[in-house]
Amino acid sequence: MKESTTVVLVSVTILPALDDEIPEERSVYQLRLSSLTLGSAINPDRQLATITMAASDLPHGLFSFSQASLRATEEDRAVNMTIVRSMGLFGSVWVSYHTEGRTVVIGQDFGQSCGRLLYGPGESSRVITLSILDEDLLEGPEEFFLNITLVELLNASSLDFTVREYGLQIYQHPGV
Repeated sequence: MKESTTVVLVSVTILPALDDEIPEERSVYQLRLSSLTLGSAINPDRQLATITMAASDLPHGLFSFSQASLRATEEDRAVNMTIVRSMGLFGSVWVSYHTEGRTVVIGQDFGQSCGRLLYGPGESSRVITLSILDEDLLEGPEEFFLNITLVELLNASSLDFTVREYGLQIYQHPGV
């Protein structure tokens, strides 16, 4: 009986993914095995691999106020507050907000405000105008809050936001 030796050379190619801070949506690629050395064969049922790169760096945006606080007087009658969308500008996102009194009375010191703003693809800011009511009472400083209550991606019902093994999440919600 004669001994035989078979030598198999395997070359592994690593496809690096850069961990940058550029917002990116989910991407799908196909990797196809093609030419081999003479005498080799590729199983046609296994020559394709699908690679899914998860969304990264908040592609649909991170929403916040342009300023942490604003000062106004009753004579101003209104104040504008800007909600900024930073990071990614992909997709359409609803942003819900409402005002809440702290040391003021809604309807007496300021006008109640609540609503939703729609940010389209590429939109990075929207302005909310809040009304301040002028009254004849002598008062000290008063405060009320404007809160972002919800951000939601439009048409997201078909997307899978499940957190998988190793914390991998194929799609990402917009953030606050």
